[in-house]
Amino acid sequence: LLLLNLYSMNLFQKECLKLAKRSILEKFWKDSLKDFIPSDKKFLEQRACFITLRKTWNLRWCIWSILAHQELYKDIISNAKSAAFNDPRFSPLTFEEIEKWDMFLDITVLSPLEKINFNSIEELLKYLWKNRSWLVIKLWLRQATFLPSVWKELNNPEDFLIHLVYKAGINPEDFRDNFNKVEISVYDGEEFWEELKIEN
Repeated sequence: LLLLNLYSMNLFQKECLKLAKRSILEKFWKDSLKDFIPSDKKFLEQRACFITLRKTWNLRWCIWSILAHQELYKDIISNAKSAAFNDPRFSPLTFEEIEKWDMFLDITVLSPLEKINFNSIEELLKYLWKNRSWLVIKLWLRQATFLPSVWKELNNPEDFLIHLVYKAGINPEDFRDNFNKVEISVYDGEEFWEELKIEN
């Protein structure tokens, strides 16, 4: 995980933030995204991303894709808009909040998922102790992942895994008894952020 601020970002990362910011602010400014021309071929790759909005360092909105299903620039646009205005846990972002609060925009661009086969839960836990990977678990039609920051709160792999199992809506006994059917994928990503504010 690369946690980068505005002063150490490369052009690609700055353009990701600019695109997400314009996607949000166009609701208030009616700014057009039609003139966006990707300068990096990564924007045209099938990639997924997390978009998080924080208010004075507290989580306010968050929307993400896990499986890449469209070009990265489209995923940034759709997730930025959804995070700001369609997260069912919160009321939509308002112009007044942007003016009044210290709002921060985080983007995590994900690497492709890599499926790994584990022979037992114990083998998986040993892997997590060593790697602290970002993880997707799937059993039948239920799946879940955590934001990267969850490792800071649940730094014990056993706790991390059991909370992830519960988040997926999977009974822990079912998870253990059907472990040979569980699909496990790991992924990585780079995270960068800047303040979301109105430029004069």
